[in-house]
Amino acid sequence: MANKRTRELYGKPVQGAGGVLAESIAEVIRCEIYAGRWSIGERLPSYNDLVAMSGSGMAAVREAMDTLAAEGFIERVGQKGSFLKASHPGEGGDLGHVAVVVGQEDHMRVGRGAVVTETFGLWETNALRRHAEEMRLSSDIAILTGGRSSVVSATRPNFRGVISLAKEEQLLSGLEGVEDMPVVYLGVEDPDCTPCVAGNPTKAMGLLTRHLIEHGHRDIAVFAPGNWDEHLLEGVVGGHVRAMKRSGLTVVDDAIRSSRETPYPDVAGVKDFMETFSDATAFIAMSIDIAQKIVETADLLGIRIPEDVSLVSLQTGRLRSSDGGVITGAAYDWERIVKACFDVLLGAEKYSGLSRIVFEPLVIAGTGSAAPASVKDLRV
Repeated sequence: MANKRTRELYGKPVQGAGGVLAESIAEVIRCEIYAGRWSIGERLPSYNDLVAMSGSGMAAVREAMDTLAAEGFIERVGQKGSFLKASHPGEGGDLGHVAVVVGQEDHMRVGRGAVVTETFGLWETNALRRHAEEMRLSSDIAILTGGRSSVVSATRPNFRGVISLAKEEQLLSGLEGVEDMPVVYLGVEDPDCTPCVAGNPTKAMGLLTRHLIEHGHRDIAVFAPGNWDEHLLEGVVGGHVRAMKRSGLTVVDDAIRSSRETPYPDVAGVKDFMETFSDATAFIAMSIDIAQKIVETADLLGIRIPEDVSLVSLQTGRLRSSDGGVITGAAYDWERIVKACFDVLLGAEKYSGLSRIVFEPLVIAGTGSAAPASVKDLRV
């Protein structure tokens, strides 16, 4: 039996006495349910087992299980025990609050609810809010606008913590009291921002490059954004460089340097880039916004995608708003990623001790890429 001073259940502390202790036990079991420890219909440990595991009294364990039953998580069946009824019970009862924090410079798209992240590209913040609702958690979006803000408060009842799409330095300078808040970072590249749920854009670039090479492309130009951190850019472009060299192909370094200097999102600048590298049979855009700007420019110039030139993107998306075409690009299992954020925030045991949870990308083939054809003169 655990020492009363250091009582734990599933590796998490259970503290207090009476009702406080009961709620502490209930909270640990909730977190384990969220993390998937038990399947629907599976029997949970008996009251006696929970007493032994936690070093708590029977009264506290019984009250904790009463709470979980009232919330709809478990169902008690006579002498058989308690069984998991729902991992995310239906409406009713706010089980806590989370804040989704976005940095001012992270390009919040007002009305679209989207943010540009370093490892996932464009991220729909509403996906986080929807998952919070399914878990009966309330949530709000907090945008750091400069200066110390108290828009998020750790003293809010049942405050669970922060999912941050902003870097640690932005949080520390922009959010009052963040030092006392549980935080999980999402899509942030900085290794000092931990724990973090992230993508793998370097591998995504390698996969996209190999996709084009397998379709017969040899002259591939990368359009890199000018506002990316130099270290991040070098790492991501490295995936392209390695894939090209492994195939014995020459990397068009001038295209990367030139695109960094190209005004964006300026059609004239993109036009100059496409004309300068008119020998390329395929372009890799390092963001969905850049890809769509290339499509817009190509349409103005009478260049057909993919008949005249292929286009892939570090993030898949619509080729044009006017048709159903999709740009070939990297994608992730968004549902698993969002769930991982909440699991980490709520202390799921399977992520205990991990500083970064990195999800692997896959290539979604769209209508923007094909085998290279004879490329017409891009100069108009």
